[in-house]
Amino acid sequence: MVKARVGAMPTYPSTKTKQILLVASE
Repeated sequence: MVKARVGAMPTYPSTKTKQILLVASE
């Protein structure tokens, strides 16, 4: 699910993606 989210938002920078991953993890 997390990977799909990242793939769906490739426009966001790596920093933003990392934040999303952390949020998704929680």
